Amino acid sequence: MNRTFFAPAADRSSVAPAKLPALSAKRRSCFRVELHSDFSNAEFRHTWKSFEQSATATAFQRLSYIQALLANIVPQRAVEPILVGVRDTSCGAIVLVASLMRTRRHGVSVIEALDLGLCDYFAPLIRPGLEFSAVEFDELWREICGALKPVGALSIEKIPAEIFGYPNPLAKLPSARPTNDFATTLRMRAADGAHLVDLQSYSVVRKANRLCRKPENWGNIQLELADTAAALQQALDLMVAHRLVRSHALGRHDLLDDRGFIAFYRQLAQDGLADGSVRVFVLSSDAEPIAVVYSLVHRNALTVVVPSMTTEERWRKLSPGLVAMVKCCEWADREGFHNFDLSVGALQYKTRFGGDQRRLYEIRQALSPAGLLITAEVTAKRRLRAFAARHPKAKALVRRMLRRPPAT
Repeated sequence: MNRTFFAPAADRSSVAPAKLPALSAKRRSCFRVELHSDFSNAEFRHTWKSFEQSATATAFQRLSYIQALLANIVPQRAVEPILVGVRDTSCGAIVLVASLMRTRRHGVSVIEALDLGLCDYFAPLIRPGLEFSAVEFDELWREICGALKPVGALSIEKIPAEIFGYPNPLAKLPSARPTNDFATTLRMRAADGAHLVDLQSYSVVRKANRLCRKPENWGNIQLELADTAAALQQALDLMVAHRLVRSHALGRHDLLDDRGFIAFYRQLAQDGLADGSVRVFVLSSDAEPIAVVYSLVHRNALTVVVPSMTTEERWRKLSPGLVAMVKCCEWADREGFHNFDLSVGALQYKTRFGGDQRRLYEIRQALSPAGLLITAEVTAKRRLRAFAARHPKAKALVRRMLRRPPAT
């Protein structure tokens, strides 16, 4: 492979994206890695947008999602965003893009996914229709790593082995290792649109529907989509209030304690009104809003990212959060979605939907002697979390330990 690296890439904004012919195995060995810090380059921005239809794309790789991260979260963090573009030098077209970032731990440069606690899945976006063999992608990944130097370690998490049935090449790298983390997805339809499940066969759906049929419990219950700017504003205000009241009552930290994260979700939702990439639902009883579900839409998947519910004791036994989730699932089924994605995490309500659990992978590589310290620290933290999962009484202590600010 050619070892020509650009940081940042030269501006080609006046050049239209090249039409890329099919690539032969020989031509795939000729690539150039370009590094960007933002989307000011028009060709790169246009290419990223067009790659959203890649088989490996999820809602967390959408251009609007990454732009919201760059605008609201990155400026508050001591990180350097690195937007990677890989160009086929034989025809000049970009064939792969990915969002990474450089941070420092204990004075060591570390490359991570551009996650910041908000991206549930990580995968590169590959030109639609193009596939790499495991050997080819391993060689290409080495070139990307070379372009990122100097770096002490790589630490990339939340790598799904597949994206709704399509293989994620990152998970096939020799350095990728399985973790004890899973994502849960309910596959409702096959590729041809045929139903795969009967939602009424799930006990959680039947239970929610039984509860809703008792007017003495609920009154007039409705799930509504916040599809105007005013309704969206009210729904997001309620979601934030729910989350903060609950987390503070439990003595826990919530991402929404940070105003930057609130601004991120607001921008994303406002953009989603125009392109349909965000759906925010409100569950109400007799016009009293009691639960909110913030979800992302990409292709044929609805992904739940932020659920919330009232903390009022009179609603507790009726599980309004769970009922809202069931009604969102039913809405997705009626709208023809193929996948109802409950995303990452092992919360009990996710297992009750009976979806497929997909193991997530990680890449931990020490690329220098100092990087060994970083990979050892990350491994120790993961083992602490696993210990806390097995010993609930230790959860609070482990949570406090892991929340300590890292040394710089």
